[in-house]
Amino acid sequence: MKVYALQYRVGSGERNASGEGMIKKGFGLGSEPCSDINREVSLAGRETIEEASGLDGFCIKKFVADILTDGLDYSRLSEGTVLRTGEALLRITSVGKRCYRDCPVEDKPCAFSRGCAFAEVVGGGMVREGDEIVFE
Repeated sequence: MKVYALQYRVGSGERNASGEGMIKKGFGLGSEPCSDINREVSLAGRETIEEASGLDGFCIKKFVADILTDGLDYSRLSEGTVLRTGEALLRITSVGKRCYRDCPVEDKPCAFSRGCAFAEVVGGGMVREGDEIVFE
C-alpha cells in the first residue's frame, strides 16, 4: 500500500499535481484552510479511478482526491481507522462518497461508493509519492 500521487488545492478549487506535499491540521494538503475538519484529506484508490473512468459519471469529472493510493483495500477502512503515510497521521472519518445530484450513473454501482475515503489530520507532516501507507 502506497501513495501513488498527490494533488493539492490552489485558490478556488483548482488542483495541482505534486510529487510531495505538506499535510497540515486545519488545511489538509494545500495552502487553503479546509472548511470541513472531517474532510481535510480525501483519498481514492488508483484502481477506483480506473474502474470509474469507463463510466460517464460526475465523480470522474468532479472529484479529485488529495491522495491517490495504490493497493489500499478500502473495505478494511472504517470510521476511526488511523493511517500513517510519510510523516502524516490521518483518522478516517468516512468511507465512500455519495453520488452527485443528477449523476447519470446514480442507479448503477459506483466505484467511489466503496473506493475512496475522507480523513481528518491527526498529525501533520510531509507526504511524498511512493510513501508507504500503514495502519496504526
